[in-house]
Amino acid sequence: MLADGLRTHADFPPPVGDALAMLAAQDPLGYVEAVEAVLESFATRDEYLEDLPVADTVLVLQALAARRSMAAELSSPLLPEKSGV
Repeated sequence: MLADGLRTHADFPPPVGDALAMLAAQDPLGYVEAVEAVLESFATRDEYLEDLPVADTVLVLQALAARRSMAAELSSPLLPEKSGV
């Protein structure tokens, strides 16, 4: 219910609300679509927190998704590369 409220709250980014709602509903396909939209929003920005071009919200969403075995396979210069270590 809370995630649905965030989806329609005027001060909350709709793609982030969508991603949270899909996590809550345990909808992996919906989550992938939503988190990709969040990542796209970072790709179109000119400014970043502390001037560091990182999709920090995506990192947090992916950490939450991983707890539910729903993390998406994403690749972007705005995300750290996975290491084989």
